[in-house]
Amino acid sequence: MTDRTEQLESWWSGLSTDQRAKALRGRAFDKLDEDLRTSLEDAGLVRSGKPEDKDEVDIFLKTRH
Repeated sequence: MTDRTEQLESWWSGLSTDQRAKALRGRAFDKLDEDLRTSLEDAGLVRSGKPEDKDEVDIFLKTRH
């Protein structure tokens, strides 16, 4: 497991059931809830101007269906 995947796993583990459901719904509509985006930014997983960060999060969330 890469460091990035471990960071995403840690972030995911810290989410409530409701937050996880919102994340999965957001992925389905290609739009993350503002609270989840903030959570990802606070965790250093999504950075402004780095679309590849969101791509990694999208791939991670797709494996959580």
